[in-house]
Amino acid sequence: MSDGLYCLSINEDITSRENKEEPSKYRSMFIRDKDRVLYSKAFRRLMGKTQVFLSCSDDHIRNRLTHTLEVSEIAKITARALNLNEDLTEAIALGHDLGHTPFGHVGERVLSEIMCGCHLSAHQNDLEDTEMGFKHNLQGLRVVRDLVDPLADSTDCGLNLTVHTLYGIKNHSKSKWNKCNYCKDGLCTLTPHESQKVCTAFSNIQSVGFYSRYNNNTTLSDGGDAWSFESFIVDIADEIAQRNHDIIDGLSSGIIEPDEVIEELTSYFSNLLDDEDKDNLSKMKTSVDNDNKELFVTNASRFIVNLLNKNLIITSQRNMNEFCKTKCISTKGDFTNYYIKNSNNEIPYNLIGYEEEFKKAEKQLSNFLKTRILNSFHVQRMDGKGRYIIIKLFKAYLSNPQQLPDKTIKYLFKFLESESILGKDIINDINIVGKLREEMERQLHNYNFQRALKRVICDYISGMTDNFAIAEFNNLYGHN
Repeated sequence: MSDGLYCLSINEDITSRENKEEPSKYRSMFIRDKDRVLYSKAFRRLMGKTQVFLSCSDDHIRNRLTHTLEVSEIAKITARALNLNEDLTEAIALGHDLGHTPFGHVGERVLSEIMCGCHLSAHQNDLEDTEMGFKHNLQGLRVVRDLVDPLADSTDCGLNLTVHTLYGIKNHSKSKWNKCNYCKDGLCTLTPHESQKVCTAFSNIQSVGFYSRYNNNTTLSDGGDAWSFESFIVDIADEIAQRNHDIIDGLSSGIIEPDEVIEELTSYFSNLLDDEDKDNLSKMKTSVDNDNKELFVTNASRFIVNLLNKNLIITSQRNMNEFCKTKCISTKGDFTNYYIKNSNNEIPYNLIGYEEEFKKAEKQLSNFLKTRILNSFHVQRMDGKGRYIIIKLFKAYLSNPQQLPDKTIKYLFKFLESESILGKDIINDINIVGKLREEMERQLHNYNFQRALKRVICDYISGMTDNFAIAEFNNLYGHN
């Protein structure tokens, strides 16, 4: 590749923001994206959100913020090795989990259930498809677009990130749910009345119809997806970080033991190790023989991250070289021309990834960690607690929305206005919260108001940290 660095990276000339801005003298567009994410309140709240184990359960257990930083580092190393844009990679990585809930993925799942009508009484189960759903990656797009404190010069589009950063945040995870676990014969088993059908119209898959309003935020001017190899890197870096911290946190929590880890890793990867990998595995075994668990944890982390990241880089490099030959790409300009012409119909997702045999071994590792750690009594008990708290909080706010804080009430009315649910004449002064609360009482039986209220409650709960959600639950229900 004669153009050297960034041959297959996105040229900033083809990215854009919803609101045009004057270029910075010292920072690229993607560095500005990264900084805006980094300085946001939503980013800081990640420190108090569960990754797998409750963030307050141990000082050394990963939380959503430390996970994000590890994803960012793995992704940047990969981007650097593949001659891609580290700034775009880091911007996507730092923002990829901004839409996550308290209590980890169980929080995401239960909010999805609620926003599809589950857990609510029959008269509250009235959302249309265009109002349904919750998914953390799609919510991340909503967070940076509508829920963060806006920039002073961009009050109507949040952080005003580039379409390529927004695409990466949206697509680091699947944008659809699998088949709903609670539907049987077309009926939702979680609803109070057995005759209440919820998911039938959506093929028994929990809808994410609400987020369709953000489709244009991740597209180019011609309507094609604003994809990038950098976004694909973050997707897999996220998985690498998860494999690592599931093992390390599982060891620290006593769910799995060093001997079991060595046995499983040897079983899956024994025929796929080079000399460096074998040396790292040998160090793991030595630390076990010496009964040095802390050293084992260090060596295990080194082995896992190095093994997975190395195969990702080597395989992706080979795929991308072949891609350049096939598409006659030898300069950055060649790639830009290819990208513009093919943005609507050809997205080379599979160029970034593991080689096939290695992919099968990694899948076995993933299944093992799910069975032994994610499905463990320790994790499931914490998930049960988180699920219970979120359902109770949602029902409390829905039954008496006056319990919502002033800032959320203000946002509710802004949302009502933006969705044309209530006219502008309703809001004479957005800063006079008392008037808004009075108006809210008058609107409580308004069907459209109730639908908007559910979404705002969902936004509010999803932004909470674990400790805040627990404290709010105790405040509302009188628990100590």
